[in-house]
Amino acid sequence: MSAPRPAPLTAAALPPGSTLGILGGGQLGRMIALAAANLGYQSHIFGPEADPPAGQVAARTTIAAYEDEAALAAFADSVDAITYEFENVPAATTRRAPRPRPSAPSTAAPTSMPPSRRLASPPS
Repeated sequence: MSAPRPAPLTAAALPPGSTLGILGGGQLGRMIALAAANLGYQSHIFGPEADPPAGQVAARTTIAAYEDEAALAAFADSVDAITYEFENVPAATTRRAPRPRPSAPSTAAPTSMPPSRRLASPPS
């Protein structure tokens, strides 16, 4: 017997017209922003890179260091939910930016894999 599945997210969770905040502005962020636009959402990109690919298709872009607390606070205040474009967004940034916004993945997600779960050597 398998574990019960979590309830699926619905449009009521984040209604169309809402703004999705994306930490990171690379190619994956661009794809997220394009998909969000097709579903009726706005996107706001946050990252340190000048002229990020995702910024070219998003409604709004903030260019600032991930450690810039004032810029992160303004970003979080301007969006309805936050997600990450790539796995190397600093953990401290993910803990500061989302409050009180929902975020996915959760800011409670592990920041690194415990040694017991790491491969001793790459598979052959």
